[in-house]
Amino acid sequence: MAPPSSRPVSAHAHARLQKKPLPLLPVETPSIEPSFPLAHYLVVTTTRGVYTWDRNGVTEIFRSGSGGIVAAKKAHNGSSLLAVADSQVVVLHDTEKGMQKSYKLKGSDGQVRLLRYAGDSKSLFFTTSLQNSVQSYSLKQSRLLDPSHTHPSPPTVFAISSTSHLLLSASARPPTIHVTNLLLNTRPTPLRPSCSTTAVVAAAFHPERPSIFVLAFADGTVAAYDAVHLFREGDNGNRRSRPRGIGQGGEISHLKRVHAVGFTFTPARSDHAEDLGGFDGATASTAVGDRGLGITSVAFIPGQRATAITVGANGKCCVIDFDKSQPSAASLVKSWH
Repeated sequence: MAPPSSRPVSAHAHARLQKKPLPLLPVETPSIEPSFPLAHYLVVTTTRGVYTWDRNGVTEIFRSGSGGIVAAKKAHNGSSLLAVADSQVVVLHDTEKGMQKSYKLKGSDGQVRLLRYAGDSKSLFFTTSLQNSVQSYSLKQSRLLDPSHTHPSPPTVFAISSTSHLLLSASARPPTIHVTNLLLNTRPTPLRPSCSTTAVVAAAFHPERPSIFVLAFADGTVAAYDAVHLFREGDNGNRRSRPRGIGQGGEISHLKRVHAVGFTFTPARSDHAEDLGGFDGATASTAVGDRGLGITSVAFIPGQRATAITVGANGKCCVIDFDKSQPSAASLVKSWH
């Protein structure tokens, strides 16, 4: 009789003979490197440094030894000027020449919260934890300018139009929204939205239509507005001045419950407003809210007439089309998580 074959037994055959399940082997997933278009990059800000991320990798352009960076913005005019807010000091840093120049803010003004360049990069706007207004610094004149107006509490969100002539600011206690024409230096026009009574947590102007802006509210509502019709309507809410398809306060349209929220809120214009679930604009950039809220960021999509994208604290993203013929008719185009 011939000896048994010494052929090796496969793993599958061995598992069948032993009546044991085949062990699962780790499967390697190919990593996908992000790709940036030419002349595009991402600015990443942490408490200890500011970095640029482009197709060549990550480069550190500013470092704070104290680890107290609260905001950083790069100029829009193509220059290498970087503004960094570190506690009570705003540093203007040239990322190419290595030059840096510090501007000391008044100690009584509190900690810098939000920081943003004007569209022409000739002025620098910022807010602090103790001042109830948006401050501005003229880079051309090298001096602090007079604040535009005062809120009942420190502003937690603000945005500037692409032409730098409109300033939108919002505070949380009580929920208050102001839109100011900086070019005409007129009194701010209050916006009293009908779609939500909660505070604004994020805001942005359209990059190509400077009078159009979008607001994200703490209850998950998102609405688009036209500042031209807001100014025309004035403070009296005259419906006769509204064209067809425009709602109260220049509203184009809105969409409720875009993102889930998990906190209680206080109606607008209340004399006893409460803290909004730990909201603190000190950790947020100009158009970004706190992680504890439903919506953390909102922005218009360039090239689209009135389409915006929102990002939630849980990573959910939504694309919303506000360009409808009637108010309250915004539609959810797509969402993913």
